[in-house]
Amino acid sequence: MPEIINEFTLSANGTVVNHSYWLYEYNTAKQLVKKSLLGPNHPVACSVTQYSYPAAGQIKEEVYSCDMTGNMRLISTTVKQFDNKKNPYMLLNFYQGITSLSKNNVIAHYETNHNTGRKYNYTYSYEYNEDDFPVKVTFVSQGNNFPSYYYWTYNCQ
Repeated sequence: MPEIINEFTLSANGTVVNHSYWLYEYNTAKQLVKKSLLGPNHPVACSVTQYSYPAAGQIKEEVYSCDMTGNMRLISTTVKQFDNKKNPYMLLNFYQGITSLSKNNVIAHYETNHNTGRKYNYTYSYEYNEDDFPVKVTFVSQGNNFPSYYYWTYNCQ
């Protein structure tokens, strides 16, 4: 589990034009509870994401950012619910934001943008292979009558 991840922005000729880093904090159960963006130009975090685990199979993410006066404001709140099957991205150590915090697959996503007041709801339904990995997911967003489908194939040796 990383505690610090450095982030560099390079110019066209390869010179570092910005260096910042993400500071990660974990609880005693080794679950991510906070990540903060810091850097030489902003030694106090101007972007903070807090994570909580309100129920089994649920993760809540709250994103805060500095406003023009330097005060932290809540930007968005996301709650994701997960199934009890295997998440294929965990095999690849593939980071997909909040989704990567669970070894299982997202079945519901509820998000509120506190700047606009808009709410977004998404549902996911899966078909699994005999090893409990998904082979098909149907993704539906609120207000959209046309679901999206994603397929996985596995070539394990």
